[in-house]
Amino acid sequence: MAQEMTKQDYLELSRQQKNVGLILLGGGAALVTTGLLIVSGDLDSTIGGVCFYTGSIAVVSGLVTLIHANNTKMKANKLTLSNHPLYILGATNGIQKSYPALTFKISLN
Repeated sequence: MAQEMTKQDYLELSRQQKNVGLILLGGGAALVTTGLLIVSGDLDSTIGGVCFYTGSIAVVSGLVTLIHANNTKMKANKLTLSNHPLYILGATNGIQKSYPALTFKISLN
């Protein structure tokens, strides 16, 4: 059975995804630049091309990871844990009772 994630778990996951995305983005940009410099210096076009295309894939992967990190952070901000009132007519003798509930907000805009 899968363990349910809390708001803190989602925020930690978002932070880790953001770090991975930034590393991929920075490393990919460095590889693209290195590949372009190798090709323009006419040293070895094969190695330069491999660096350029590998860096391009890393940049795109980094951007996708950053977008996913933002979505995870938004999911964490929609989860709240609070006490909700329990309405039972006649059974509570005028005493308001509550129960802990996990709320998930869905925006419809």
